[in-house]
Amino acid sequence: MSLNWKEINLVLDELQLEGLQIQKCVQSAYDILLFELYGEGLSLNDRARKIKLMIALTPGACRMHATDAPLVKTDKPLRFAEFCKSHLVGQHIEKIEQLGDNRIVQITTQHYYCYIRLWSNAANVIVTDKDNLILDCMRRSPKRGEITGKVLTANDANHANNFDKYQVREYPAGGSFNQFVDKWYSEQGNALSLDSLRDSARKLLGNKIGRLDKMLERLLAKEAGFEKADELKTEADELLSSGEIKKAQDLYARYKKAKSGIEGLKQEIEDTKAEIDALEKKLEELLTIDDPLVLNKALRKESAKGSGGREQGKEASHAGLAFAVNGWTVLVGRNAKENDELLRRKARGNDLWMHVRDYAGGFVFIKYKNGKSFPLEIMLNAGNLALFYSKARNNGEADLFYTQVKYLRRLKSMKNGRTVLGKVIPTQEKNLHIKQDTKRLHDMEKCRV
Repeated sequence: MSLNWKEINLVLDELQLEGLQIQKCVQSAYDILLFELYGEGLSLNDRARKIKLMIALTPGACRMHATDAPLVKTDKPLRFAEFCKSHLVGQHIEKIEQLGDNRIVQITTQHYYCYIRLWSNAANVIVTDKDNLILDCMRRSPKRGEITGKVLTANDANHANNFDKYQVREYPAGGSFNQFVDKWYSEQGNALSLDSLRDSARKLLGNKIGRLDKMLERLLAKEAGFEKADELKTEADELLSSGEIKKAQDLYARYKKAKSGIEGLKQEIEDTKAEIDALEKKLEELLTIDDPLVLNKALRKESAKGSGGREQGKEASHAGLAFAVNGWTVLVGRNAKENDELLRRKARGNDLWMHVRDYAGGFVFIKYKNGKSFPLEIMLNAGNLALFYSKARNNGEADLFYTQVKYLRRLKSMKNGRTVLGKVIPTQEKNLHIKQDTKRLHDMEKCRV
Protein backbone atom coordinates (compact mmCIF):
# COMPACT_ATOMS: atom_id res chain seq x y z
CA MET A 1 0.00 0.00 0.00
CA SER A 2 1.03 3.63 -0.45
CA LEU A 3 2.08 5.93 2.38
CA ASN A 4 -0.80 7.81 4.01
CA TRP A 5 -0.58 11.49 4.84
CA LYS A 6 0.44 10.94 8.46
CA GLU A 7 3.28 8.69 7.38
CA ILE A 8 4.45 11.27 4.84
CA ASN A 9 4.54 13.92 7.57
CA LEU A 10 6.60 11.60 9.80
CA VAL A 11 9.05 10.96 6.96
CA LEU A 12 9.56 14.70 6.45
CA ASP A 13 9.82 15.40 10.20
CA GLU A 14 12.57 12.80 10.57
CA LEU A 15 14.60 13.96 7.59
CA GLN A 16 14.63 17.75 8.18
CA LEU A 17 15.58 18.48 4.56
CA GLU A 18 15.48 22.29 4.66
CA GLY A 19 18.87 23.78 3.72
CA LEU A 20 20.16 20.69 1.91
CA GLN A 21 21.41 21.02 -1.65
CA ILE A 22 20.26 18.77 -4.50
CA GLN A 23 23.54 17.39 -5.84
CA LYS A 24 22.41 14.51 -8.04
CA CYS A 25 19.22 13.32 -9.70
CA VAL A 26 18.72 9.85 -11.16
CA GLN A 27 15.58 8.32 -12.67
CA SER A 28 16.36 4.63 -12.27
CA ALA A 29 13.02 3.51 -13.74
CA TYR A 30 9.90 4.99 -15.29
CA ASP A 31 8.31 5.51 -11.86
CA ILE A 32 11.35 5.91 -9.56
CA LEU A 33 13.20 9.19 -8.96
CA LEU A 34 16.19 9.57 -6.62
CA PHE A 35 17.63 12.85 -5.33
CA GLU A 36 21.02 12.87 -3.63
CA LEU A 37 21.00 15.68 -1.06
CA TYR A 38 23.99 17.13 0.79
CA GLY A 39 24.30 19.74 3.53
CA GLU A 40 25.46 20.69 6.98
CA GLY A 41 24.55 18.73 10.09
CA LEU A 42 21.61 19.69 12.29
CA SER A 43 23.99 21.03 14.99
CA LEU A 44 27.59 22.25 15.18
CA ASN A 45 28.74 18.83 16.42
CA ASP A 46 27.04 16.90 13.61
CA ARG A 47 28.93 15.88 10.51
CA ALA A 48 27.73 16.92 7.07
CA ARG A 49 24.62 15.05 6.01
CA LYS A 50 24.17 13.04 2.84
CA ILE A 51 20.66 11.72 2.11
CA LYS A 52 19.30 9.76 -0.82
CA LEU A 53 15.64 10.67 -1.17
CA MET A 54 13.51 8.16 -3.11
CA ILE A 55 10.28 9.21 -4.78
CA ALA A 56 8.23 6.26 -6.09
CA LEU A 57 5.12 6.76 -8.22
CA THR A 58 4.49 3.00 -8.39
CA PRO A 59 0.74 2.17 -8.38
CA GLY A 60 -0.16 0.68 -5.00
CA ALA A 61 3.22 1.65 -3.51
CA CYS A 62 3.48 5.46 -3.86
CA ARG A 63 5.96 6.83 -1.36
CA MET A 64 8.93 9.08 -0.58
CA HIS A 65 11.59 8.35 2.01
CA ALA A 66 15.34 8.14 2.59
CA THR A 67 16.91 5.02 1.13
CA ASP A 68 20.14 3.09 1.15
CA ALA A 69 19.51 1.88 -2.40
CA PRO A 70 22.28 2.72 -4.89
CA LEU A 71 21.71 5.42 -7.52
CA VAL A 72 21.23 3.00 -10.41
CA LYS A 73 21.42 4.69 -13.79
CA THR A 74 19.50 3.55 -16.85
CA ASP A 75 21.28 2.67 -20.10
CA LYS A 76 19.64 5.64 -21.77
CA PRO A 77 19.05 8.83 -19.72
CA LEU A 78 15.34 9.42 -19.16
CA ARG A 79 13.78 12.74 -20.14
CA PHE A 80 12.62 13.99 -16.74
CA ALA A 81 15.92 13.14 -15.03
CA GLU A 82 17.77 15.18 -17.65
CA PHE A 83 15.40 18.09 -17.00
CA CYS A 84 16.01 17.85 -13.23
CA LYS A 85 19.77 17.82 -13.78
CA SER A 86 19.60 21.09 -15.70
CA HIS A 87 17.12 22.83 -13.36
CA LEU A 88 17.07 21.33 -9.85
CA VAL A 89 20.63 20.08 -9.36
CA GLY A 90 22.55 22.77 -7.48
CA GLN A 91 19.40 24.23 -5.92
CA HIS A 92 18.99 24.41 -2.12
CA ILE A 93 15.77 23.27 -0.45
CA GLU A 94 14.38 26.36 1.25
CA LYS A 95 11.18 24.69 2.41
CA ILE A 96 9.51 21.29 2.16
CA GLU A 97 6.01 20.54 3.42
CA GLN A 98 2.96 18.41 2.80
CA LEU A 99 -0.08 20.40 1.70
CA GLY A 100 -2.62 19.52 4.38
CA ASP A 101 -3.62 15.86 4.13
CA ASN A 102 -3.54 15.82 0.33
CA ARG A 103 -0.46 13.59 0.01
CA ILE A 104 1.10 16.38 -2.06
CA VAL A 105 4.56 17.51 -1.00
CA GLN A 106 5.81 20.92 -2.10
CA ILE A 107 9.56 21.52 -2.28
CA THR A 108 10.59 25.17 -2.55
CA THR A 109 14.02 26.08 -3.96
CA GLN A 110 15.52 29.43 -4.95
CA HIS A 111 13.91 29.43 -8.39
CA TYR A 112 11.45 26.56 -8.55
CA TYR A 113 8.63 24.65 -6.92
CA CYS A 114 8.64 20.87 -7.10
CA TYR A 115 5.28 19.21 -6.38
CA ILE A 116 5.29 15.50 -5.51
CA ARG A 117 1.80 13.99 -5.69
CA LEU A 118 1.62 10.52 -4.12
CA TRP A 119 -1.77 9.30 -5.38
CA SER A 120 -1.82 5.74 -6.73
CA ASN A 121 -4.17 6.63 -9.59
CA ALA A 122 -2.55 9.94 -10.54
CA ALA A 123 0.94 10.12 -9.03
CA ASN A 124 3.28 12.71 -10.51
CA VAL A 125 6.28 14.97 -9.95
CA ILE A 126 5.75 18.45 -11.40
CA VAL A 127 8.32 21.26 -11.54
CA THR A 128 7.09 24.85 -11.94
CA ASP A 129 8.52 28.33 -11.79
CA LYS A 130 7.54 30.69 -8.95
CA ASP A 131 4.34 31.62 -10.87
CA ASN A 132 3.31 27.92 -10.96
CA LEU A 133 3.89 27.73 -14.73
CA ILE A 134 4.70 24.09 -15.45
CA LEU A 135 8.24 23.58 -16.77
CA ASP A 136 8.08 19.78 -16.96
CA CYS A 137 6.38 16.72 -15.43
CA MET A 138 7.59 13.23 -14.72
CA ARG A 139 4.32 12.01 -16.25
CA ARG A 140 2.83 14.31 -18.86
CA SER A 141 -0.96 14.32 -18.76
CA PRO A 142 -2.73 16.63 -21.26
CA LYS A 143 -6.15 15.68 -19.85
CA ARG A 144 -5.16 17.01 -16.44
CA GLY A 145 -3.41 20.02 -17.96
CA GLU A 146 -0.10 18.70 -16.64
CA ILE A 147 2.14 19.56 -19.57
CA THR A 148 4.83 22.15 -20.18
CA GLY A 149 3.46 25.67 -20.50
CA LYS A 150 0.26 25.13 -18.50
CA VAL A 151 -0.37 26.80 -15.15
CA LEU A 152 -0.63 24.29 -12.30
CA THR A 153 -3.92 24.79 -10.50
CA ALA A 154 -3.70 25.59 -6.79
CA ASN A 155 -3.63 22.63 -4.44
CA ASP A 156 -5.63 23.73 -1.40
CA ALA A 157 -4.28 22.46 1.91
CA ASN A 158 -7.24 20.44 3.11
CA HIS A 159 -7.13 19.13 6.67
CA ALA A 160 -8.81 15.91 7.66
CA ASN A 161 -11.95 16.02 9.72
CA ASN A 162 -11.60 12.28 10.42
CA PHE A 163 -8.14 12.68 11.96
CA ASP A 164 -8.10 9.19 13.47
CA LYS A 165 -8.94 7.36 10.25
CA TYR A 166 -5.27 7.09 9.20
CA GLN A 167 -2.48 5.96 11.47
CA VAL A 168 1.26 5.44 11.15
CA ARG A 169 1.90 1.73 10.82
CA GLU A 170 3.83 0.10 13.65
CA TYR A 171 7.62 -0.03 13.28
CA PRO A 172 10.41 -1.37 15.53
CA ALA A 173 11.66 0.81 18.36
CA GLY A 174 15.22 2.06 18.11
CA GLY A 175 15.09 2.75 14.41
CA SER A 176 13.63 5.51 12.26
CA PHE A 177 10.42 5.26 10.30
CA ASN A 178 12.42 6.02 7.13
CA GLN A 179 14.62 2.97 7.71
CA PHE A 180 11.59 0.80 8.37
CA VAL A 181 9.78 2.02 5.24
CA ASP A 182 12.88 1.58 3.05
CA LYS A 183 13.31 -2.02 4.19
CA TRP A 184 9.59 -2.84 4.11
CA TYR A 185 9.09 -1.65 0.52
CA SER A 186 12.32 -3.24 -0.69
CA GLU A 187 10.91 -6.57 0.52
CA GLN A 188 7.23 -6.15 -0.33
CA GLY A 189 6.83 -3.13 -2.60
CA ASN A 190 7.08 -5.05 -5.87
CA ALA A 191 4.47 -7.57 -4.76
CA LEU A 192 2.10 -4.81 -3.64
CA SER A 193 2.42 -2.86 -6.85
CA LEU A 194 2.10 -6.07 -8.87
CA ASP A 195 -1.24 -6.92 -7.21
CA SER A 196 -2.50 -3.39 -7.91
CA LEU A 197 -1.38 -3.51 -11.53
CA ARG A 198 -3.00 -6.91 -12.06
CA ASP A 199 -6.27 -5.52 -10.68
CA SER A 200 -5.92 -2.66 -13.16
CA ALA A 201 -5.35 -5.16 -15.97
CA ARG A 202 -8.49 -7.10 -15.04
CA LYS A 203 -10.53 -3.90 -14.93
CA LEU A 204 -9.14 -2.46 -18.18
CA LEU A 205 -9.42 -5.61 -20.28
CA GLY A 206 -12.62 -6.69 -18.53
CA ASN A 207 -14.36 -3.45 -19.49
CA LYS A 208 -13.29 -3.85 -23.12
CA ILE A 209 -14.44 -7.46 -23.22
CA GLY A 210 -17.76 -6.48 -21.61
CA ARG A 211 -18.43 -3.84 -24.26
CA LEU A 212 -17.66 -6.31 -27.04
CA ASP A 213 -19.89 -8.96 -25.43
CA LYS A 214 -22.82 -6.53 -25.51
CA MET A 215 -22.05 -5.67 -29.13
CA LEU A 216 -21.95 -9.38 -29.99
CA GLU A 217 -25.36 -9.91 -28.36
CA ARG A 218 -26.84 -7.15 -30.52
CA LEU A 219 -25.23 -8.57 -33.67
CA LEU A 220 -26.47 -12.10 -32.96
CA ALA A 221 -30.00 -10.78 -32.34
CA LYS A 222 -29.81 -8.92 -35.64
CA GLU A 223 -28.54 -12.06 -37.38
CA ALA A 224 -31.48 -14.05 -36.01
CA GLY A 225 -33.81 -11.49 -37.55
CA PHE A 226 -31.99 -11.63 -40.88
CA GLU A 227 -32.14 -15.43 -40.96
CA LYS A 228 -35.93 -15.16 -41.13
CA ALA A 229 -35.58 -13.49 -44.52
CA ASP A 230 -36.95 -16.53 -46.38
CA GLU A 231 -40.11 -16.31 -44.29
CA LEU A 232 -40.52 -12.70 -45.47
CA LYS A 233 -40.25 -13.81 -49.09
CA THR A 234 -42.78 -16.61 -48.59
CA GLU A 235 -45.21 -14.21 -46.95
CA ALA A 236 -44.65 -11.64 -49.70
CA ASP A 237 -45.35 -14.29 -52.37
CA GLU A 238 -48.63 -15.16 -50.65
CA LEU A 239 -49.66 -11.49 -50.42
CA LEU A 240 -48.79 -10.93 -54.07
CA SER A 241 -50.87 -13.93 -55.14
CA SER A 242 -53.80 -12.59 -53.17
CA GLY A 243 -53.49 -9.16 -54.81
CA GLU A 244 -52.08 -7.19 -51.84
CA ILE A 245 -49.33 -5.65 -53.93
CA LYS A 246 -48.28 -2.78 -51.63
CA LYS A 247 -47.80 -5.04 -48.58
CA ALA A 248 -45.97 -7.55 -50.76
CA GLN A 249 -43.61 -4.87 -52.07
CA ASP A 250 -42.78 -3.77 -48.51
CA LEU A 251 -41.95 -7.34 -47.51
CA TYR A 252 -39.86 -7.89 -50.67
CA ALA A 253 -37.87 -4.74 -49.79
CA ARG A 254 -37.27 -6.07 -46.26
CA TYR A 255 -36.27 -9.45 -47.71
CA LYS A 256 -33.78 -7.84 -50.10
CA LYS A 257 -32.28 -5.72 -47.33
CA ALA A 258 -31.91 -8.76 -45.05
CA LYS A 259 -30.23 -10.82 -47.78
CA SER A 260 -27.79 -8.05 -48.70
CA GLY A 261 -26.89 -7.39 -45.06
CA ILE A 262 -26.45 -10.96 -43.80
CA GLU A 263 -23.00 -11.48 -45.37
CA GLY A 264 -21.46 -8.36 -43.89
CA LEU A 265 -23.15 -9.08 -40.57
CA LYS A 266 -21.70 -12.59 -40.36
CA GLN A 267 -18.22 -11.17 -41.02
CA GLU A 268 -18.75 -8.55 -38.30
CA ILE A 269 -19.79 -11.27 -35.84
CA GLU A 270 -16.66 -13.28 -36.68
CA ASP A 271 -14.47 -10.21 -36.22
CA THR A 272 -16.08 -9.35 -32.88
CA LYS A 273 -15.60 -12.90 -31.59
CA ALA A 274 -11.96 -12.75 -32.70
CA GLU A 275 -11.49 -9.44 -30.86
CA ILE A 276 -12.95 -10.92 -27.67
CA ASP A 277 -10.66 -13.98 -27.94
CA ALA A 278 -7.64 -11.73 -28.52
CA LEU A 279 -8.46 -9.61 -25.45
CA GLU A 280 -8.96 -12.67 -23.25
CA LYS A 281 -5.59 -14.04 -24.35
CA LYS A 282 -4.01 -10.63 -23.77
CA LEU A 283 -5.39 -10.53 -20.23
CA GLU A 284 -3.97 -13.99 -19.51
CA GLU A 285 -0.63 -12.81 -20.86
CA LEU A 286 -0.62 -9.64 -18.72
CA LEU A 287 -1.46 -11.58 -15.56
CA THR A 288 1.63 -13.78 -16.03
CA ILE A 289 4.03 -10.79 -15.98
CA ASP A 290 6.01 -10.73 -12.71
CA ASP A 291 7.89 -7.47 -13.18
CA PRO A 292 5.78 -4.44 -12.07
CA LEU A 293 7.64 -2.07 -14.38
CA VAL A 294 7.11 -4.29 -17.42
CA LEU A 295 3.44 -4.76 -16.52
CA ASN A 296 2.95 -1.03 -15.98
CA LYS A 297 4.43 -0.30 -19.42
CA ALA A 298 2.23 -2.97 -21.05
CA LEU A 299 -0.89 -1.54 -19.35
CA ARG A 300 -0.13 1.98 -20.54
CA LYS A 301 0.20 0.66 -24.10
CA GLU A 302 -3.02 -1.34 -23.79
CA SER A 303 -4.98 1.60 -22.37
CA ALA A 304 -4.08 3.62 -25.48
CA LYS A 305 -5.96 1.12 -27.65
CA GLY A 306 -9.62 0.80 -28.53
CA SER A 307 -11.83 -2.13 -27.57
CA GLY A 308 -10.56 -4.29 -30.37
CA GLY A 309 -6.89 -3.49 -29.89
CA ARG A 310 -6.76 -0.63 -32.39
CA GLU A 311 -4.54 2.31 -31.51
CA GLN A 312 -6.57 5.37 -30.70
CA GLY A 313 -5.65 8.66 -32.30
CA LYS A 314 -7.29 11.91 -33.23
CA GLU A 315 -10.05 10.04 -35.02
CA ALA A 316 -10.69 7.61 -32.17
CA SER A 317 -14.41 7.36 -32.94
CA HIS A 318 -13.75 5.69 -36.31
CA ALA A 319 -11.02 4.72 -38.74
CA GLY A 320 -9.81 7.10 -41.43
CA LEU A 321 -10.62 10.77 -41.81
CA ALA A 322 -13.87 12.69 -41.43
CA PHE A 323 -14.94 16.00 -42.99
CA ALA A 324 -18.06 18.10 -42.34
CA VAL A 325 -19.00 20.28 -45.33
CA ASN A 326 -22.18 22.35 -45.50
CA GLY A 327 -24.08 19.85 -43.41
CA TRP A 328 -22.72 16.80 -45.26
CA THR A 329 -20.32 14.25 -43.77
CA VAL A 330 -17.54 12.74 -45.87
CA LEU A 331 -15.50 9.75 -44.61
CA VAL A 332 -12.17 8.71 -46.15
CA GLY A 333 -10.27 5.45 -45.76
CA ARG A 334 -6.55 5.67 -46.50
CA ASN A 335 -5.67 1.98 -46.73
CA ALA A 336 -7.32 -1.44 -47.01
CA LYS A 337 -7.82 -1.77 -43.25
CA GLU A 338 -9.49 1.63 -42.89
CA ASN A 339 -11.58 1.03 -46.04
CA ASP A 340 -12.88 -2.23 -44.56
CA GLU A 341 -13.49 -0.67 -41.14
CA LEU A 342 -15.52 2.21 -42.60
CA LEU A 343 -17.48 -0.09 -44.89
CA ARG A 344 -18.43 -2.48 -42.07
CA ARG A 345 -18.99 -0.08 -39.19
CA LYS A 346 -19.81 3.36 -40.55
CA ALA A 347 -21.29 3.10 -44.03
CA ARG A 348 -25.03 2.48 -44.57
CA GLY A 349 -26.94 1.32 -47.60
CA ASN A 350 -27.95 4.74 -48.97
CA ASP A 351 -24.51 6.35 -48.46
CA LEU A 352 -22.56 7.15 -51.61
CA TRP A 353 -19.30 5.26 -52.21
CA MET A 354 -16.45 6.55 -54.42
CA HIS A 355 -13.24 4.94 -55.58
CA VAL A 356 -10.68 5.67 -58.31
CA ARG A 357 -11.07 3.33 -61.28
CA ASP A 358 -8.10 1.03 -62.14
CA TYR A 359 -5.89 2.29 -59.28
CA ALA A 360 -5.43 1.24 -55.67
CA GLY A 361 -6.75 3.84 -53.28
CA GLY A 362 -8.99 4.84 -50.43
CA PHE A 363 -12.74 4.47 -50.19
CA VAL A 364 -14.66 7.74 -49.84
CA PHE A 365 -18.19 7.78 -48.43
CA ILE A 366 -20.72 10.62 -48.48
CA LYS A 367 -23.26 10.05 -45.73
CA TYR A 368 -26.87 10.07 -46.94
CA LYS A 369 -29.33 12.71 -45.72
CA ASN A 370 -33.03 11.85 -45.63
CA GLY A 371 -34.87 13.13 -48.68
CA LYS A 372 -31.78 14.85 -50.12
CA SER A 373 -29.88 14.08 -53.31
CA PHE A 374 -26.08 14.33 -53.27
CA PRO A 375 -25.03 17.85 -54.44
CA LEU A 376 -22.53 18.03 -57.28
CA GLU A 377 -20.21 20.28 -55.24
CA ILE A 378 -20.03 17.72 -52.44
CA MET A 379 -19.39 14.95 -54.97
CA LEU A 380 -16.56 16.97 -56.56
CA ASN A 381 -15.04 17.62 -53.13
CA ALA A 382 -15.27 13.92 -52.22
CA GLY A 383 -13.94 12.94 -55.64
CA ASN A 384 -10.85 15.10 -55.12
CA LEU A 385 -10.23 13.34 -51.81
CA ALA A 386 -10.60 9.94 -53.51
CA LEU A 387 -8.05 10.98 -56.15
CA PHE A 388 -5.66 12.43 -53.56
CA TYR A 389 -5.71 9.25 -51.45
CA SER A 390 -5.03 6.94 -54.41
CA LYS A 391 -2.12 5.78 -56.58
CA ALA A 392 -3.47 8.03 -59.35
CA ARG A 393 -2.60 11.18 -57.39
CA ASN A 394 0.50 11.96 -59.48
CA ASN A 395 -1.54 11.80 -62.70
CA GLY A 396 -3.55 14.83 -61.59
CA GLU A 397 -6.79 13.32 -62.93
CA ALA A 398 -8.65 10.01 -63.01
CA ASP A 399 -12.00 8.31 -63.56
CA LEU A 400 -13.98 7.38 -60.45
CA PHE A 401 -16.63 4.77 -59.72
CA TYR A 402 -19.53 5.88 -57.59
CA THR A 403 -22.59 4.01 -56.39
CA GLN A 404 -24.59 3.54 -53.23
CA VAL A 405 -23.17 1.25 -50.56
CA LYS A 406 -26.10 -1.16 -50.88
CA TYR A 407 -24.84 -2.00 -54.38
CA LEU A 408 -21.39 -3.12 -53.15
CA ARG A 409 -20.47 -6.76 -52.65
CA ARG A 410 -17.39 -7.63 -50.65
CA LEU A 411 -14.86 -9.66 -52.65
CA LYS A 412 -14.02 -13.18 -51.47
CA SER A 413 -10.77 -15.06 -52.01
CA MET A 414 -10.83 -17.88 -54.58
CA LYS A 415 -8.47 -19.92 -52.35
CA ASN A 416 -10.25 -20.02 -49.01
CA GLY A 417 -13.54 -18.22 -49.57
CA ARG A 418 -12.76 -15.59 -46.93
CA THR A 419 -13.53 -11.91 -47.49
CA VAL A 420 -10.60 -9.94 -48.92
CA LEU A 421 -9.84 -6.92 -46.76
CA GLY A 422 -10.97 -3.64 -48.35
CA LYS A 423 -12.00 -5.15 -51.72
CA VAL A 424 -15.50 -4.78 -53.18
CA ILE A 425 -17.38 -5.42 -56.42
CA PRO A 426 -19.72 -2.51 -57.29
CA THR A 427 -22.93 -2.74 -59.29
CA GLN A 428 -25.12 0.00 -60.79
CA GLU A 429 -21.98 2.15 -60.67
CA LYS A 430 -21.60 5.41 -62.57
CA ASN A 431 -18.49 7.23 -63.73
CA LEU A 432 -17.14 10.63 -62.71
CA HIS A 433 -14.00 12.18 -64.19
CA ILE A 434 -12.02 14.22 -61.65
CA LYS A 435 -9.19 16.69 -62.16
CA GLN A 436 -7.22 17.46 -59.04
CA ASP A 437 -8.29 20.81 -57.62
CA THR A 438 -5.81 22.08 -55.00
CA LYS A 439 -8.19 24.76 -53.76
CA ARG A 440 -10.91 22.18 -53.06
CA LEU A 441 -8.42 20.07 -51.11
CA HIS A 442 -7.36 23.07 -49.03
CA ASP A 443 -11.00 23.96 -48.36
CA MET A 444 -11.75 20.38 -47.36
CA GLU A 445 -8.80 20.29 -44.97
CA LYS A 446 -10.34 23.24 -43.11
CA CYS A 447 -13.52 21.17 -42.69
CA ARG A 448 -11.76 18.15 -41.17
CA VAL A 449 -13.22 17.01 -37.84
